[in-house]
Amino acid sequence: MVPSDPTLLKLATHGAGLPNTTKGMAWRELAFMLGLRKSDPHVELTPDRFRADLARTGVRHRRFRYSSLAFGLLGEALANLTGQPYAELVRERVCLPLGMQHTTIAAPAGAVVASGSSRRGRPRPPFRDERLMAAGGLLSSPADMVLFLRANLQPRETGIAEAIELAQLAHTEPRRRLSVGLGWMILTGGGKRVHWHNGGTWGFRSSIAVLRERGSGVVVLSARARSVDRLCFRLLDAVSKRDGL
Repeated sequence: MVPSDPTLLKLATHGAGLPNTTKGMAWRELAFMLGLRKSDPHVELTPDRFRADLARTGVRHRRFRYSSLAFGLLGEALANLTGQPYAELVRERVCLPLGMQHTTIAAPAGAVVASGSSRRGRPRPPFRDERLMAAGGLLSSPADMVLFLRANLQPRETGIAEAIELAQLAHTEPRRRLSVGLGWMILTGGGKRVHWHNGGTWGFRSSIAVLRERGSGVVVLSARARSVDRLCFRLLDAVSKRDGL
């Protein structure tokens, strides 16, 4: 049963107790990733089936439980609260102020979009689930992600500095050396405080790390379903050493 009062903050900081997917979806996703089923389980999911799966989804009342489902529901909640579609909301509140012209839910006609592939190199489609766009439905470009990276390194030079600063604050601290911001995992240790997050869908992986107090940051995008987290942190370390930090 889904709790009656998962606040926006709890959804944003993975404190709502929700699992990563709705009941039964994890197995359908795994079968698709392994090639045991041909159809994307999210594309074929009807609104009624989604609501039924959500109602059957168990909740664990604990402080931190990473959940893509929670973030997807957060996007829906914000859209309902503002009366704007999620894609329009992101474009107006984030992309336009930062000059990110190529970050969107649906690629415009004629746009060149990278083709994703599984760990074994098999073609995989982009993530599509209209109910959970905030959990992995955005398309972007390397140039736009560099703009996003710079904005998080130097918020005062943007028109949304207050929002960026709020997102980078530690709102919860579920375990030692790990805090959670709004969309950020905050790692501390070795005299460093790194804002980090990764992402992955059927055939894509991404990782971003910001070492703000030292002016360093890295973003890695890949059109293959292999983790790029280790590469991201190695690059961050190399950039810091190059700059003599």
